[in-house]
Amino acid sequence: MGNLKIRHLVRKPQKSHALYYWQPSRSLRRAGFMTRRLSNSLVEAVAQAEALNAEADAWRAGADGPTIQPGTLPWLVREYRRNPRYDVLAPKTQRSYDQALARIEAWSQRAGHPPLASLRPKVVEDFYTAMSAATPAMANAVLRVLRILSKFAVFLEAVERDFTAGVKLKGRPPRRVVWLDEQVTVFCSTARAQGRDSLALAVLLGANLGQREGDLLTLPWSSYDGQSVELRQGKTGTLVAERALVGLTPPLRLFFHGAAPQPRC
Repeated sequence: MGNLKIRHLVRKPQKSHALYYWQPSRSLRRAGFMTRRLSNSLVEAVAQAEALNAEADAWRAGADGPTIQPGTLPWLVREYRRNPRYDVLAPKTQRSYDQALARIEAWSQRAGHPPLASLRPKVVEDFYTAMSAATPAMANAVLRVLRILSKFAVFLEAVERDFTAGVKLKGRPPRRVVWLDEQVTVFCSTARAQGRDSLALAVLLGANLGQREGDLLTLPWSSYDGQSVELRQGKTGTLVAERALVGLTPPLRLFFHGAAPQPRC
């Protein structure tokens, strides 16, 4: 789009063309504004985005938010975002949920926002199967979030039963790679010989602690007390030390004790 900057207008390149979307901020989504697929024409997409921005500005100035029919998926999504169970999610989890919620809202829009009471597992399965053909990983993520929404709808007494019941995730081929101790040693030695101490440290932390990548990337040096490492998991908030302090192998102790050069992360 060059230097063209329109609020909330997002361009997603495809092989032969580009798709345009209006993606509202979190505060706008909580108010009921939904992600919208815009025209494939940039000129028309800009005009549509400007019109939606005007509606958002009017809401900020005190006007009513978008009209959402109670008992529909957009209404359910809005209520879920307003609920504490959404607020307690980690920021990274919220972002992934928001991507799935946008797909769910778009699906509802294409169907004319049918009432929740009309949704059946077969309808959900058809939606999931069609998405799986193009983007299997995203389809699984969307179905997981749709399951959460369905259970939340039961909790709100908006529906009598789970409309995703019986819809099963399609398994993906497992990716299992296990390094032997000798492979870890060779990798770390090679990395350090090439001045990439940070790569060696990353592998040693992963092999020792078995924690998520995000938790390892944010792990401060102060987490090491001279004998073991204490960390709090970002996704669950669990303090690993509450269960047991994580012991370290000698190669990792060398990093912490300064026997090797400080990693250049």
